[in-house]
Amino acid sequence: DPANPMLTSCLGWHNLFDDRFDQALKQAAEAQRMMPNFWAQIVQGWAESGKGMRVQAVASMREAVALAPALGFTQAALAHALARNGETREAREVLAQLLARARQSYISAYDVAIVYAGLGENDHAFEWLVKAVAERSMFTVHLTWDARLQPLRADRRFRELEERRAIPGPAPRAKGTKTVTAL
Repeated sequence: DPANPMLTSCLGWHNLFDDRFDQALKQAAEAQRMMPNFWAQIVQGWAESGKGMRVQAVASMREAVALAPALGFTQAALAHALARNGETREAREVLAQLLARARQSYISAYDVAIVYAGLGENDHAFEWLVKAVAERSMFTVHLTWDARLQPLRADRRFRELEERRAIPGPAPRAKGTKTVTAL
């Protein structure tokens, strides 16, 4: 649906999978034109970061937080962008806020791991990625393409994480059901 701003943002997000940052920026801008939303801002910030536009990425993530301040996801995206831009003091402040919130309510371990990855604290990033796999965070399906995790990919622990989150074969069938085979 080309008139749906969330779907347009998602199309931009899918362009990030293939490092098509210019196309992702185009989709994010189109979504913002239709209706400002945090998801388009996140896509825009990720695309800007992918293009090395770190100052602009921080500005986009700040806007995402302004549009959805209660989401840990937007705060983690901002903290990661800040860390990658060398603004580690503020990134750590946002991380401290996320960790405090995590003691009161759900914050995805994946989001915390992303911040630690941005700070270059790989051991902490892996600690939280292990937690994300254990909690079955939906974002772990993106381990192989999420550019924010690139600095971790050469580490053997990353391959172990990928194996650990792999889906083990087909789900067991209920007793008495039959398998239907396509012709």
